[in-house]
Amino acid sequence: MAGTWNYEAIVTNDCGGQSDTLSGSFVVNAAQQQAPTAHCKNITATLDANGTATVMAIEIDNGSTDNDGNIVSMTINNLNQLSFDCSQIGTQTVTLEVIDNDGLSSNCMATVTVVDDMIPFLDCAFDFTLQLALGETTTLDINDLILSVSDNCNFTTTADLLTFTGDNPGSFSSTVSVLDDGLNESICIINITVDQSSAVIDIAKDQRISVYPNPTKNQVNISVDKSLEVQKVILFDSAGRLLKESNYSPQFSTASLPRGIYSLAIITSEEVFMTRLLKL
Repeated sequence: MAGTWNYEAIVTNDCGGQSDTLSGSFVVNAAQQQAPTAHCKNITATLDANGTATVMAIEIDNGSTDNDGNIVSMTINNLNQLSFDCSQIGTQTVTLEVIDNDGLSSNCMATVTVVDDMIPFLDCAFDFTLQLALGETTTLDINDLILSVSDNCNFTTTADLLTFTGDNPGSFSSTVSVLDDGLNESICIINITVDQSSAVIDIAKDQRISVYPNPTKNQVNISVDKSLEVQKVILFDSAGRLLKESNYSPQFSTASLPRGIYSLAIITSEEVFMTRLLKL
């Protein structure tokens, strides 16, 4: 062990003669001592429900030795223990240092692989129905589809279908996904039915709206009873594809349309009026 050592020796002869006492000191330098040898091992640290993981220095040690003394302390990055969180998912390099009873030290490098294996909790809404008028479109907020979601790390939520229109009624499925920092994913599928909420009225059978001339070339006139509040006018082709949408005006231009048969929808606050329109 390094340091200054005192000694004392008493020398006597075999016949019981006079004895002599010798004393002195000697110094053992640290350089004469052997430093310990640090041995490391790579480990995996799994984040807990709070998104943290703690690693002790002894967990990194892989049987460090000291040939002429004892190892009295171990540190990891100069600490007794090291904490990791969700921002450190992946591989992290750490340094283990071991110190012996002579104060000599040695270190080695190890890799801590931080992992998150907790699946996000996702509770989705029940299947539901949307009531949409012809020409009406709505875009849902993703939170409309989620009752509850949580995780020990940060996460993102997505849905593959959020926009629906009354022009396209039917049953649809929207898949909601939650993906966290550790790439753990939860999904759910919600069935959404789109119903047309307004009755479709044939203009030819209702005197409150008239569209003329029909057939037409360049424009049609739209006459509306004062009791109706028109919101928009929509034109569809023969396959039901939306071609034109505009606010209400007494004149509706058809000049740019090729010859053919079209459907004209006049949307009011409560009803939908439709008629076939022949473009010459």
